[in-house]
Order: sequence, then C-alpha cells, then structure tokens
Amino acid sequence: MEYIYFTINLINFKFYIGLHKSKDIANDSYLGSGNAIKKAIKKYGRSNFKRYILAKYSERKDAEFAEEMFLKMFNAEANPKCYNQTMKNCGGTNVNARIAAKNYRHNAESKAKMKENNSRHFLNKKHTENAKLKMSKNHWDCSGKTNPASVSIFYDNKTFDTINDFAKYLSVHRRTASKMIKDGKAIRLEK
Repeated sequence: MEYIYFTINLINFKFYIGLHKSKDIANDSYLGSGNAIKKAIKKYGRSNFKRYILAKYSERKDAEFAEEMFLKMFNAEANPKCYNQTMKNCGGTNVNARIAAKNYRHNAESKAKMKENNSRHFLNKKHTENAKLKMSKNHWDCSGKTNPASVSIFYDNKTFDTINDFAKYLSVHRRTASKMIKDGKAIRLEK
C-alpha cells in the first residue's frame, strides 16, 4: 500500500510531505528520507516529530500524482516552513525522477564555484622523493609472486606462480585461465 504522509516538527512546526510504501501502515514509523528532514530528525530527535497519513493508494502512479498535488497545495517549493527540497518524489521506485537527477548538468556559475572550492587536495602538488621511494617499495612486485595468499598452478607438468604466468603460457586471457582452474583442467596448489 502506498501512502502520502505529512510529518511535522513539533518544535518549529516545519513540515515534510512524502510518499512511502508499507504493508503495515499503522505500525510503520517512517518519517521521511529527504536530506533536510533527516538532518532535522537527527537534530531534534524522533520524539519531536509526528506523522499524519494524508491519503492511501494501491497504485504507485496515483500516489506520485497525489504527492505532487499535496506539495503544490502546501506551496512546498516557496514555503520556508517546508523541509521538502523538490516538488517531485525522488525516492522509492520513481525512475523518471532518478533519471532526471542523473542527467542534471551544472550551470557555468556552479561549475566556477566548484572549481574555486576544488576538493582535489593533490592538485598542482608533487610527491616528495621519499614518498616516491616508499610507494616504489610497496608496489615493487605486482606479479603476485610475493603475495602470501597466492597459489601455485600445476598444468602440463609445469608449475606457475601466478594466474598471470599461467595465462601467458597458454596465450589466453587471465579470466580464461581462471575458468580452466575452476573447471578442473589445471590444478591449483596452496603455497
């Protein structure tokens, strides 16, 4: 059963309108999942919020339409007392809203702000020689030969230290070599 709910903060009387699906609405303690309402619940505590059921629907599309109507009716977009950040449902199974959010493009102003507040902490910096040496020592052997969890592979009276070596011997991709081991065409020996 889909239902539209109205959650109100009993301290500052801000509200949130949402859509939720539950088999047992009476025992469902869901208050909302928007960022603003979640922060408010964390700040004020669950006990300072009350939820009211506005409507119940058996079809998701009917519930989504009704939610939009309630948001418009309460003027949620312009209302400073509203925790809702959008006029449409973005959670649950509303695929269109998620696709729209995924295809969102930043405007030039927001791109400039992001560039200004760049969080890429290593931008225009270089590793010290000491750091390079440490990284080099840690990654000197990427073959897997020194890995204590690695295995030996026995095939065609030969032993291979790594799956990569085995794959090179057969002139096949590593996945194909792994599949051969899994299928029992090669023997895997624990070191």
